[in-house]
Amino acid sequence: AVNVTDYIGTEGTVRTNLLDLVTAYTAGSLTVALNGDYNTFKQSGVVDTKTAGVALYGNYQITPVYNAGVRAEFVQQKDNISDSTLNRKEITLSGGYAATKNFNLVTDVRYARITPSGSSDVGTQTTAVLKAIYKF
Repeated sequence: AVNVTDYIGTEGTVRTNLLDLVTAYTAGSLTVALNGDYNTFKQSGVVDTKTAGVALYGNYQITPVYNAGVRAEFVQQKDNISDSTLNRKEITLSGGYAATKNFNLVTDVRYARITPSGSSDVGTQTTAVLKAIYKF
């Protein structure tokens, strides 16, 4: 499957454009997908910020009620006002439990490494979340 979306809009004085591409392939219990995004923010006709990212992810349906996944992402944000670039690399592990056809529990654990351009400083961030999803 392939999905392409392009959002162009104005929020206050800022004009934004988000181009999103998602491709996915399923073989049996395994789904592999690739997602790419390109986003610009303009104010006064000048491109202030450009963000580009790519993510590769896989999901495996272990049983009809349990699934597990992994996602690797790379995002680069360029700020033309401060002339800086920020690189972000992330890896996410996820697990899901479909308690009923209308209720899922999903957990994510994410590790991110953030590097500003021209700097040897590296920031890291680890997050964990548990989501309860009700579908109607």
